[in-house]
Amino acid sequence: WENSLTEHMVVDAKMPEVPNPTGRTMHTAGKMYGLKFSENWYIIGESDGDKVVPPFKLVAYKGHTLQGNYEGSFVYAKEPILPSAAVPAVKDAAAKA
Repeated sequence: WENSLTEHMVVDAKMPEVPNPTGRTMHTAGKMYGLKFSENWYIIGESDGDKVVPPFKLVAYKGHTLQGNYEGSFVYAKEPILPSAAVPAVKDAAAKA
């Protein structure tokens, strides 16, 4: 089965004139495996790496297709394995979300 993904992401943080009642950071819409989807993305925690916590971004998303709602999260880091010094900050940000 060959999949064709189409997606368009908009960074809401750079568009203060657009209403944003959910406080999302970004939103996207597209089509994958024949299903249309829409997602709201939120940066719920981050470190710029200036202090003892290595740089990371904790991202959560909430989406919808005709099959129902879904949600999840992931961590962006500059290293393939999240440094252990960042783990407490990631856990703390996730607990506050």
